[in-house]
Amino acid sequence: MQIIGKWEWDRIAVMVGLAFLAWVWMLFRYELKSPSEPVLLHVSFDATRELYQRLNPIFIETYRQQTGQGVIIRQSHGGSASQARALMDGIPGDVVSLGLIADMDILAKKARLFPSDWQQRLPNHSCPASSTIVFLVRKNNPKKVYDWSDLTKDSIEIIAANPATGGAGKLSMLAAWGANWQQTHDRNQADQFVRTLIKHVPVLDSSSRSASITFSQHATGDVLITWENEAIQLVRELKSELEIVYPSSGSLVTDLPVTWIEHPSLEAKSSLDSTLHLTIAIAYTQFLFEEVAQRVFAECGYRPYRKELWPEYISAAANSLPLFRMSDCGFSTDSEVQDYFFSTNGLIEKIMTQD
Repeated sequence: MQIIGKWEWDRIAVMVGLAFLAWVWMLFRYELKSPSEPVLLHVSFDATRELYQRLNPIFIETYRQQTGQGVIIRQSHGGSASQARALMDGIPGDVVSLGLIADMDILAKKARLFPSDWQQRLPNHSCPASSTIVFLVRKNNPKKVYDWSDLTKDSIEIIAANPATGGAGKLSMLAAWGANWQQTHDRNQADQFVRTLIKHVPVLDSSSRSASITFSQHATGDVLITWENEAIQLVRELKSELEIVYPSSGSLVTDLPVTWIEHPSLEAKSSLDSTLHLTIAIAYTQFLFEEVAQRVFAECGYRPYRKELWPEYISAAANSLPLFRMSDCGFSTDSEVQDYFFSTNGLIEKIMTQD
């Protein structure tokens, strides 16, 4: 009952939060921006805050040197699904990078913010990097968690993001389901495994960053299920307290898609410089595939699409992790995955509202 209650309150909080966020950004972009330099808004998910804090200044300086044009880049972060809804509700983004390709597809097909073939715009299907889902445990792994099956032991308390509001929450459930299916090849058994796993989650946080704070700062839970890059960052910050566990049976590949939004932002419409905004947005997304940016991805714990950089940055434990995609688990398309797990009658919705 506690989980269901949190699920419903999260929905209300998201609606209120989106309205407030839209008001703040509209005020900021119209009232406070410098008229001499275009302001681009990059809408992304929670776990990428530190990544783009490093990447944006590099791009700004590079672009200025190459073109003589200055630019200001602002960031908006939140759960992937929440950010997708914010864009659909009118936040004037110029670049978007969400935690799930499915969230990007919704923006293309329903909101029509960019073409449905957006993945063909940039290299590697418009994914400059990837990550995966791992476990973060207390130092010395006191509960002896080594694989997905260990998460359903009676004494284990799990911290995870809410699949209703964040990409990390959805991908964590997909990773758990896929890992079980890889061993059983039985959808019913995989469904039941996820049902059991969720019962070990006392509360579902709204995003990966919120879940990280609950686990690391509030010292709640035995295991955090999260992005690999998020886990790496937390271990760097709290090295004496936490450690990463790569599940022995494998985990899910999680792509980091990015694209530019073609329609002029409200700001661009008012100043009649939509072409400049679009030109810079395209250059920004292309920059993410260049080596200098790829190295920043790697330094921040992501897996850059340029695999020749992996030996320099990725640990032996990380490199030996068996990886799978949902296409390896009996699904043909992303929309099929979305329908099975996250539609109104999908598995996760049924678990959250009926179990």
